[in-house]
Amino acid sequence: LEERIDREADIMSEEEKIDRRIRKSKEAIRTALVKLLTHKNLENITITEIAKEADINRKTFYNNYENIFQVIEEIENDIVNSFNDVLSKINLEENLKQPLDFFETLTNIIQNDFEFYSDLVQTQKVGEINLIAKITETLKERVKANLPKGLFQDKFTMEFSVNYIITGMMEGYK
Repeated sequence: LEERIDREADIMSEEEKIDRRIRKSKEAIRTALVKLLTHKNLENITITEIAKEADINRKTFYNNYENIFQVIEEIENDIVNSFNDVLSKINLEENLKQPLDFFETLTNIIQNDFEFYSDLVQTQKVGEINLIAKITETLKERVKANLPKGLFQDKFTMEFSVNYIITGMMEGYK
């Protein structure tokens, strides 16, 4: 029994090492792609360039992703999920009364990895990257779902107001 427990512990330890290596490779790939995007258009970036910048081989890239667009999609989804996680933990109805607190909460997400976000936002000229639009839509939906009932006289006014505020806020971030 003790031998079996030791073997299982060794297997779990090996799986943790593999998971750590996968996470490290993916992070290197994502960072390399964002760095390349600051001075090249997406359509001009190759897997070879990403691999070189990430200090990995092409096989490692393909072990983790099928193509560059899958990397972009994963980055966008992870960031949107980060915003969603934070938003789900705050009382939006109260924070909307104090917009500065709401703005600071979102700013803290960005400050945790400012260089990465800054590089990524600079790439927004590339049509395939929809990060700002995804975050904007996530914020709009979250705010609309948490607005106090009766705050606006009709749906059009509510939609217009939320769009105006969130779009303006996102422009401020950019």
